[in-house]
Amino acid sequence: MSSNAGIPETSTPKSYTHGFRRRIAVGFAFVVALAAGITVVSVFALRSVIVAKDQVISEYAHDLTLTRELELSSEQNASSSRAFLLTGDARYLDKARAARERFEERAQGLKDSSPLPKERLLLNGVVAAAAAHQASLDQAISAERTRGDLRSIADFFEATVQPRRAALQDALGGLVGEKERLLHEAVSRSKVGATDTMVFVASLGGAAAVLASVLFYLSTRTLSRLARAEAEIRDLNENLEKRVRERTGEIEAFAYSVAHDLRAPLRSMSGFSDILLEESAPRLDEAGKEHLRRIAQSAKRMDDLIQGILSLARLSYKTFTMVPVDPSGIVREVVASREGDIRAARGSVEVRASPGRVIGHPSLIALSLDHLVDNALKFVSRDVPPRILIQVQPREATVRISVSDNGIGIPPEYRHRVFRVFERLHPSEGFPGVGVGLAIVRRAVERMGGIVGVQDGPEGGATFWIDLEMAPSAEDKQSLLPGQSPGLSGAH
Repeated sequence: MSSNAGIPETSTPKSYTHGFRRRIAVGFAFVVALAAGITVVSVFALRSVIVAKDQVISEYAHDLTLTRELELSSEQNASSSRAFLLTGDARYLDKARAARERFEERAQGLKDSSPLPKERLLLNGVVAAAAAHQASLDQAISAERTRGDLRSIADFFEATVQPRRAALQDALGGLVGEKERLLHEAVSRSKVGATDTMVFVASLGGAAAVLASVLFYLSTRTLSRLARAEAEIRDLNENLEKRVRERTGEIEAFAYSVAHDLRAPLRSMSGFSDILLEESAPRLDEAGKEHLRRIAQSAKRMDDLIQGILSLARLSYKTFTMVPVDPSGIVREVVASREGDIRAARGSVEVRASPGRVIGHPSLIALSLDHLVDNALKFVSRDVPPRILIQVQPREATVRISVSDNGIGIPPEYRHRVFRVFERLHPSEGFPGVGVGLAIVRRAVERMGGIVGVQDGPEGGATFWIDLEMAPSAEDKQSLLPGQSPGLSGAH
């Protein structure tokens, strides 16, 4: 909350290293994001491989199962038909018929799920061999029913049915072999895909690990450098503060020397001018008297100018501690101190002060108000009694202190210049001053962290206003965490 004027603003270790720490944090965030991305990609890739593998194996396993069931149905059909020929029991014919239906159903299922030309060719061969085998079985059954000669039926079975059955078994064997080969290839492709995915994931993981290692090394080295830089900056700040304190003492000594050495001749000039006017007035004409009066006025103006420059310089190097202040009391004190000037100017001052405390310094607030009231008393038209309105108005987060007058006003195009040093909008003969007062006001307000401005007054003059940060209330102070400040810095 204190301000050390005259100390150059150097980068603190925190601000000096903030950029490096931010880059390190971004780097680690990138590595974390990369690791998360690798995890998501790996999970997705592995899931895709597993799903594809399961689907392919399921499809080929299903086809292989249908092929096995096709083979079994043909065997059941042949064995049931043979049993009928040997026993004449009609129940075996029903079993043979059911076996044929299952065979046809399984064959149709294989046709729907066999997109490869070789599979279709083998399946067509199986269907053709099954049809030939069934035709021979039907002939044997028909011969049994018409002739009933078991010997001839057996010979027919061995001569006709058995070779066609062997051809059907060969066709089924070829189809089963092809299905097993396709299943084996699908499993092999799935293994290769899984291996490629694992290699891909391992490569990404290795890249992330290498990147993390490099980043860790760079961050460790950078943090070591930052630690050394912070130590160097602390040493520099300590040495700088020591040098600034020494330089401040030199500046103060120089200021006092300037005040003494420059103002002494001016006082002599003014004093001798007064003596000449008193003792030699009868021997001087009006022109000589006017010259002496001008010399005295110039000496007085030069003395005021030196005083203003010294006051402005003190505001730059002196230390002020910011505390909660009630501006209403300071306003009344300033008005009371100016009571003689107000009465001499036949002026009046009205104070409208609402309750409200600010973060500032009492002497800086009083200095600013004193200059503003002084300007309000001086910069009025001739023979016009000055009327001054001073208001203290709490706002949302600040308190505005304003001084309004009925003076000559300030044109809008010149308002940005009035707070500069030695800026005067009117000749010194009509309105006294050296052009430093408003510059002092601006410097004092800025030292308190506030802002100052000017606008049109309610009675045609000007309104100078000061905005200072509102001091926290008792409830706000209780809500702050231990060690937490209200948020105002006194260094500007």
